[in-house]
Amino acid sequence: MSTDTRSPLVSVMIPTYNQKDYLATAIESALAQTYPAIEIIISDDTSPDPAVAELLERYAAIPKVKVYRNATNLGRVANYRTTLYERTRGEWVVNLDGDDYFYDPTFIEKAMALVAGHPGMVMVSCRCLEETGAERELIRNDTPFSWNEVLNPMQAYQALGDELYYCCHPTTVYHRATALALDFYRYDITAADNESLLRLMACGDLGTIPIWGAVWRNHGGNASLNLTVGQMVGNLKAVEAPRSMRTNPLSKVPAAFGTQWCDRYLYNQARRQARSLIKSRRDWQGYFVYLAAVARISPRVGLKILLHPKNLLRLLRTPFINIYKRMPPKTS
Repeated sequence: MSTDTRSPLVSVMIPTYNQKDYLATAIESALAQTYPAIEIIISDDTSPDPAVAELLERYAAIPKVKVYRNATNLGRVANYRTTLYERTRGEWVVNLDGDDYFYDPTFIEKAMALVAGHPGMVMVSCRCLEETGAERELIRNDTPFSWNEVLNPMQAYQALGDELYYCCHPTTVYHRATALALDFYRYDITAADNESLLRLMACGDLGTIPIWGAVWRNHGGNASLNLTVGQMVGNLKAVEAPRSMRTNPLSKVPAAFGTQWCDRYLYNQARRQARSLIKSRRDWQGYFVYLAAVARISPRVGLKILLHPKNLLRLLRTPFINIYKRMPPKTS
């Protein structure tokens, strides 16, 4: 594939497993991107459904598409990693899961235009829509587009903590060489993408563009839905990711800022998961397992969540609720 020097090659990774009902839309949305210098790398993790093989055979004939089928099932994260490390050639990469799709055909073009004007940038992000329900309703995040066009790492982390910025996997184009140096997709957790991108944020400027770049499909089979307590604990590695960059030579974030920010971010993220365990699931055993894992990262944050008034009130009420439930029904 030939590309001119003004258009760095962008690799669009499409990892997939048994997603025949969604995969064609993902591929077509990548082919519809207006940026000329792209390669589309489809990595099928040995889908047993023959309909997937038939679909991919049709696309394999397109010059900018390369189709790979893993010899054995690697699993979601290992498929990400194998695709990035062994199959992509681009200077820049964006990952589009096989059940998601690009929404704005100019996304990559606009991202690379921003990269061209700002040397030293490591990633460019935009907004992500959520598609949910039988009617496939598109849900937009109501947070206003209040980002600067270019953020330094400290500004980006601050905006992330204030929930004014987020780097979503299918709407983030990232610098491949820096990602490799950071050991991208190093943990087999459902939040492996977040863990990787949150570390990358520390390594250079971040570009932002005020468009809805892609759609994340919430169809009930997503790896990030219906997490077990063990998976929630594993995903704390993603929340802890910026903290791990304090001693990384690639980081451009002062250590003091990182420590203060990380405790705040850990609290905001962990308290939501902890509350879901006791409010929605009523799983007090899971709550304390999760809280112990948080405390191992930061005892102060673990204690702060434990002593949150709403959590304490639920804890105090629980024995009485259980006694009431065991009482025999009243007789008339």
